Amino acid sequence: MYSLLLTLSAILAVHANAAPSPAAGAFNNPGVYSKILNGRLYEWIPTQDVNFDITPDGKVKMVSPTTKRSFDGTNACRPFIYDHAHRRLTPADEKALRGEGLMLPPGSYGFAIQWIKANTYDEVFAQPWNLTCNPETYRANSAQLDYVNISVIPLRAEDAPQKGVRHITLPYDLQRVSWLPHYQVLPHDLHLPPDKGFGVTRLLWDIPLEQIYKKVTHIQYCYGELDTVPASKKWKTKQALNHSGALASNDWLIADHPMDRDFITSAEMDENFGTRGIKNHGERAQQVLDGIYRRMQKELHVTSPNQTRLYDDYFGALEGYDNSVSFLWGFDAKRMIEGLSTPQMARRQYRDGAWQDECRYFSAGAIDYRNWLQGGYLDSYAVCPEGIRIYNEIYNYERKFMAAPDRRVLKFGWSNAEGVNSTMYRAGTKSRLHFPNGDIIRQVEIAWPFHMMLNESFWALLLGNDYVLWHSSVRLVQDPHAFGDSWAAGAGKTQWQPTGGRIMDYN
Repeated sequence: MYSLLLTLSAILAVHANAAPSPAAGAFNNPGVYSKILNGRLYEWIPTQDVNFDITPDGKVKMVSPTTKRSFDGTNACRPFIYDHAHRRLTPADEKALRGEGLMLPPGSYGFAIQWIKANTYDEVFAQPWNLTCNPETYRANSAQLDYVNISVIPLRAEDAPQKGVRHITLPYDLQRVSWLPHYQVLPHDLHLPPDKGFGVTRLLWDIPLEQIYKKVTHIQYCYGELDTVPASKKWKTKQALNHSGALASNDWLIADHPMDRDFITSAEMDENFGTRGIKNHGERAQQVLDGIYRRMQKELHVTSPNQTRLYDDYFGALEGYDNSVSFLWGFDAKRMIEGLSTPQMARRQYRDGAWQDECRYFSAGAIDYRNWLQGGYLDSYAVCPEGIRIYNEIYNYERKFMAAPDRRVLKFGWSNAEGVNSTMYRAGTKSRLHFPNGDIIRQVEIAWPFHMMLNESFWALLLGNDYVLWHSSVRLVQDPHAFGDSWAAGAGKTQWQPTGGRIMDYN
């Protein structure tokens, strides 16, 4: 999918120095369903099976089947509806949304409809592994998920946020559901302090590059067009490969690295080394990061990693370099308090129901040569249910800065459900790209909605230092006709349904 929903507008909304404005200005929002009613603009992206209907009084109805057959066809699966934070809807809201209609205040909304062979939401919460993840059971217990998005935007000036309001106001035009990262074409610019960074990968390539740099501080260096851009305005997920794609030596990787304090560096070297048979793959990745910092000491005269934006390999946590904990696995209030009781406790790992030794960031000396990461994969319902994740993230930021107050923290983000822990989410959803005479139905990734990304990016920059979104480098344009098949989200034919007609394979 191009980049469903404003992926990054979250930060712009918080930091934009532009006056709030009535929605739906000059931006042409291609590929979405839309309706204007009672001074409001409704825009939405449905799926093959789930759509919205707007009632004459402005309520939103979700139109969907009562059941779906499981992946293997053996069972009927019921719908369980969740909001943008993967929280179950209240019974009253769900009844209205699926019945006479739910009156939604202005804003942007994302709904996950999980089709599960279960009787209650509590059952889904208690058994996410067997219902959506376990290769031996998920096919009989779940069906392809539907993720639908809708925005409700006032068109009249009197309904828009008022100028002069002292609190932070979110411009409505940033909240519009879109197939495009449309914050890149809107007039709201990004203004961050020098110690805060906001990096992206996906760009609209039919607008000037200098326009993008008014919305972000860094762009991932995976495009030749960025060769002449200063290194201080770029970031990179560093690979263990040379320019020909072959495995490189440590010395080559260290010597080839840009020497700039503000070049944001994360890495996937551990994975690269490991998949090519290097046994000490984790240690090799850390050796390269250590070597890069030693070069910075000599050439840039830095005296501490906090003077750089040199971070970690994203597999570092698997090698024991992280102090993060999960609220999902027996981590109760008593242990939460213990984990923030002293800096020494904040340095320790929690595993197998007990506090362990301090993490390798300290015991192996990584604190001497780099900063560290806060993981940003949202993944699936199974690992971020009922809005738990955002509180967990805040807690882990507290632990990082208590453990090492003079080191920077990067949130290594991702705007889609990669589905590492859920085969159901990995199957994606069948979204409708809307044209005047019909819909292209494409199997695409689950793209997280506006407010989920707002939560991620807001706390990352409020409590941490930098936030980057790693993503496909497929080039994006504003023309919906210039699309290709989805690069992820499993196999699935692209289809076409003319208005009022039957679904057929798309040529």
